[in-house]
Amino acid sequence: MQNPEWIGSVIRQLRWERKWTVQHLGGVSGIHPQTIMRIENGSRHGNTQTIAAVLYALDAFLLVLLHGLIQLQLALRLALL
Repeated sequence: MQNPEWIGSVIRQLRWERKWTVQHLGGVSGIHPQTIMRIENGSRHGNTQTIAAVLYALDAFLLVLLHGLIQLQLALRLALL
């Protein structure tokens, strides 16, 4: 399972690349900006629906899902060695 810092850093990076403020992302995603800030800094995990809403707003849901699946596949391969 990914830790909150990983998903938070991905959200922050994607937001910065778009030159969006936390307030703008909150408006687009429907998630309170303070919740987004807490996820970005790792102090809050965020539930699946919250993370999905933020990633959809950033047009990055599938990107992050694929990354997670690749990481899982690599972990399974290492476990079989």
